[in-house]
Amino acid sequence: MKLTKLIITAIPVIITFALFISCENSETGTGDTADSIKTVEAVPEKGVTIMSGVDIVSDNAAILADTVIYDVIIKNPNPADEWQEECLRKIDRAGLIETIFNAIYEEKLTAYDYINDTPFTLEEVKDLESAEDYDRDKIGKVQFSEEWYFDKEKFKMFKRVRSIILGYESLDENNEVKYYTALFKVYLDK
Repeated sequence: MKLTKLIITAIPVIITFALFISCENSETGTGDTADSIKTVEAVPEKGVTIMSGVDIVSDNAAILADTVIYDVIIKNPNPADEWQEECLRKIDRAGLIETIFNAIYEEKLTAYDYINDTPFTLEEVKDLESAEDYDRDKIGKVQFSEEWYFDKEKFKMFKRVRSIILGYESLDENNEVKYYTALFKVYLDK
């Protein structure tokens, strides 16, 4: 009786393991995603690269979400918050911001009004940056719009960033962040 229970319990585990091994060895699909990345702009000394055009199309990749929008704080508004500091320790915030602005000024990316989706001219971006209360150091949040894919055979998840909105800190009388204001949106796959 105990042997029968053991066999019944072990069979699903063995089948799952066999399926996992066979999927891992499968060579179907279009290849490694890293081979098909197109670089928009890079700052080698900072190690930041903005990528677009990632070819995720594969016979095995299923779309999990065609639009996922979420915010990410990239500058800790409270340096005493040790957990937030730990979460942000590997983000090159200045490099990301510099890369986006350089790509806009080199006309590799276009800044868009985040509400009505109309493009800004380079002059409008320069005016924004020359405003008296503007400072790139106050960019503390980004909002991503992404597509999520899952390769059912390789058990890998891929995300394609469609757009990024930069968020600018609005401070109160105590110089603490009250809220963030969107500066502009850039599309990475337009």
